[in-house]
Amino acid sequence: PSHERCASPLIEEYNRVFKEKYPKSNSTLSVGVCIAKPKTPVKVMLEAAEEELSKAKELVKSTNCSGSLSYVIFDSYEGVSGDRGRWTLLPYSLEAAKEILNMADKLRESNTGKTRINNLSEAFHKSEADAEANLFYEYTNAKSKKDNQIKLPKKFGRFELEKGFYKNTIDESDDKTYSIWDDLLDLIKFGE
Repeated sequence: PSHERCASPLIEEYNRVFKEKYPKSNSTLSVGVCIAKPKTPVKVMLEAAEEELSKAKELVKSTNCSGSLSYVIFDSYEGVSGDRGRWTLLPYSLEAAKEILNMADKLRESNTGKTRINNLSEAFHKSEADAEANLFYEYTNAKSKKDNQIKLPKKFGRFELEKGFYKNTIDESDDKTYSIWDDLLDLIKFGE
């Protein structure tokens, strides 16, 4: 199993054992992970993992989910891969983590290819309007065979799909749109 697979079963097992031992109490497990090249200093990785853990814990506080996961991928010592901001759905609730891992597995197994997902990611990054990016997503699916189309979940954790982008349904003050493509690229790459 890939690195990302460890966190979801860990959270589930923690929840199961805790409920067994303390049936009247409630507890959750949040996980922060840093994935980096072997020569990356441990101190840098630890600081990044602690920052991700903080984000994961904040998600649990704001949504009451049963566990959470957030991660960062360093391509090099210099920094994080890509511009994260609105280009990620992190942190994930336990349920969302399992869903995106399954989606990444299916895309990898179906030979959908990183190139196609990378093209979608670039289109979403470069689009001047949400409708333009969504049009490219719909076009990409229209020219693909039915069994090779990329189906996005309508609801994903605290997000809901709206014209190819996701909107935060928990925080009403958050009017940004978010994309899933960079998350999928990272998970496919590191799940190989």
